[in-house]
Amino acid sequence: THVADENISWSTNAGIAGDLLLTAMQCLWMAGDPNNPHLLYRSKTARPESWPIINETTGNAHSLPISSPDNPIMGLAEFNGEIVCLCKNSIFTVRMDSGVMRGPIRTPANRGLFRKGSWGYVDNGIWFLAYDGIYAWNGSTVQKVSFAVDFVFNGQEVNGIKPYDKDSNASKLVNIQQKGNEVFINYYDTSGAGNVLRYNLLFDRWSLDQIYDQDSVLNADKVCNVTGMFMDNTSSEMYAAKSTKTSNSPATYSSDIIIYDKQGNYQDGGPSTTPQKIKYEAFSKVYDMGAPFIKKNITDVYLELTSGLV
Repeated sequence: THVADENISWSTNAGIAGDLLLTAMQCLWMAGDPNNPHLLYRSKTARPESWPIINETTGNAHSLPISSPDNPIMGLAEFNGEIVCLCKNSIFTVRMDSGVMRGPIRTPANRGLFRKGSWGYVDNGIWFLAYDGIYAWNGSTVQKVSFAVDFVFNGQEVNGIKPYDKDSNASKLVNIQQKGNEVFINYYDTSGAGNVLRYNLLFDRWSLDQIYDQDSVLNADKVCNVTGMFMDNTSSEMYAAKSTKTSNSPATYSSDIIIYDKQGNYQDGGPSTTPQKIKYEAFSKVYDMGAPFIKKNITDVYLELTSGLV
C-alpha cells in the first residue's frame, strides 16, 4: 500500500531479447533471456509479434520456468509433438494442450547441451554436444556416439589431430547436420583450424576433413580493413572501401577504393599502381553438406565483415 503523493519508483527489463528461437505449433518459442535463462516463452498463436506474460483473453500463461538459473536453456527443438528444452545439464520437454503449456517434464537424460546451437536432428533423434562428447537422444535416455573420437572433445591430441577448442570464445558453435547416411560435425580445434568430422551411419566409420587453415589467411599478401562493400550486378564488379593497402605499406588515403572484378584484379582509387591479383580465400561458416567438389549454382552470397584480415 502507498499513501497519496508518495514517490514510487521501479525498474523493468522490457524488451530483453532471447537468442534462441523456434517455430512450432503455430507459435514462436523463445529462450535465452540473459536475466531469466531458465524460462521458456511463447508468442500468441499465429501472432509472432505478440508476447504477453498472461493472455488476457484465455488466461493462459505464456512463460514457463523449465529448470533453474544455474541450468540454463541452451537449445530449443521440436520432437515428437513436444518442445524440447536442451539445458546445460539436462533435457526437459513441454507439450501444448488446448493452448496451455504443460510441463516441464524432466527426461532421464544425464547430459545437457554444452554450446548453444550445437545440436542437430539425426535419423529419429537429436544429436548434441555435451561437455565430454557427442550424444544421441531419442526421447528418453542419452547414448554417447563419439567414443571412437573421444580425444577430440576431451583435450587430447592424437596423431597430429588437435582437439576441439572448447575454452575459446571464438569457437562457440559446433554445427551438427545429417546428409543422407552421413552426419557432419563442424568444429574449431586449438590451433584455430576448422574441421569437419564425418560419421557414416551405415558403416559406423569416422573421417576427418580440414576446411579452414588460419595460417593461410594470416600469411595473405594483401591485408586491409574493409569498411563497406557493394556489388554492381551490371558490370560484375565488387567495390570495397578500405583503410590499408598492404601489410607493409599504409594507404595514402583513409578510404581507398578497391575495384575487384571476376578475374581477381584490383585497382586503387589512390596512387596509380599496376593492377595485380588479390591473394584471397573465402570460407563458409557451415560446411557444404553435399558433394564439395561438384559445382553448384549459388544465387545469394552474404558477407559479414569486421575490421581485420580479409
